Amino acid sequence: MTEAEESKFNILLADSDEKESDAVFNLLHDKYNVLRSSSFSDAVEILKNQEIHVIISGQNFNDDYDGIEFLKKTLEVSPKSLKVLITECSDSALLINAINNAKIYRYIKKPLKVSELTLIMQSIHEYLSLKAENDKLILDLKKLFTGTVSAITDALDGKNPYIFGKSRRVAFCAIKLAQNLDLSEEEIGKIDLAGLLHDIGMIGIPERVLNKPGKFSDEEKMILKQHIENGIGILKDIKQFKDVLEIIKYHHEQFDGSGYPCGLKGKEIPLGARIIAIADAYDGLISDRVYRKGFSHEEAIKKLKQRSGLDPELVEQFILVMNNSLDEFKKFEEELKQL
Repeated sequence: MTEAEESKFNILLADSDEKESDAVFNLLHDKYNVLRSSSFSDAVEILKNQEIHVIISGQNFNDDYDGIEFLKKTLEVSPKSLKVLITECSDSALLINAINNAKIYRYIKKPLKVSELTLIMQSIHEYLSLKAENDKLILDLKKLFTGTVSAITDALDGKNPYIFGKSRRVAFCAIKLAQNLDLSEEEIGKIDLAGLLHDIGMIGIPERVLNKPGKFSDEEKMILKQHIENGIGILKDIKQFKDVLEIIKYHHEQFDGSGYPCGLKGKEIPLGARIIAIADAYDGLISDRVYRKGFSHEEAIKKLKQRSGLDPELVEQFILVMNNSLDEFKKFEEELKQL
């Protein structure tokens, strides 16, 4: 990171052990912007109102939450923050469980060693620097690959006239929802690319399956599901597309756990994939098919609410966004038809 970037590197130190908190603060405050809290409610307010890159929590945070429970709670408020736990615990099974459930990046055994914390912060610093570079590359790649992505979406449109413009419409709707969620420009860029490329693997699906007028057989459903693997195979060698690939890979997971390819459920599914899933479902409902006419916006919204496979909170936000953007969306559809 540059010096300017370092000034934006924010750490939340959540620890009710004053001596321990002072030791960590004294070690880090010269290099990073360290905010302190010994209260769960205060810590949550900080996370809501400011971007926090790293959360460092003591094991016994306060009377209401221990460190592990606190870090689990922060997944809802600040899912991107890297989490470090300072703990007296020596039970490896418990610590592994904490790493999996609270998404802890590192843990430090007490008594606190300055050398260990220093090494961990160096590792975090390098990780955040690489991530910042990668996020910038995503935006650069989006500009660079505009023509290539358009050619790919045109090829997809040509395979099935009933999905003409689908990728662009899905990207449009996904971006609107992502903007409403106040995601960063980098995250929105990834979601935009994922929306445009989420069905790239359909290029490898036989047209006899894609254009079938009736219901799919079990065998044909399995063939269709292969588009996820196909898409990953096409894009996997572009290392800067790692986060975009994650969205594409999981956009057919279902909130109730019934999706594919991994059977993830709830918020185990990456946010970008949940956003694309909703945009994709909406587009599928409003679009004409061989076997039916597309539903109206109002009908599509009703059906969207009934789908157990979609994140219900995001669906509600999506409905508000699309109600407010409907005229803009219709204009966008008309422009697509002129291409």
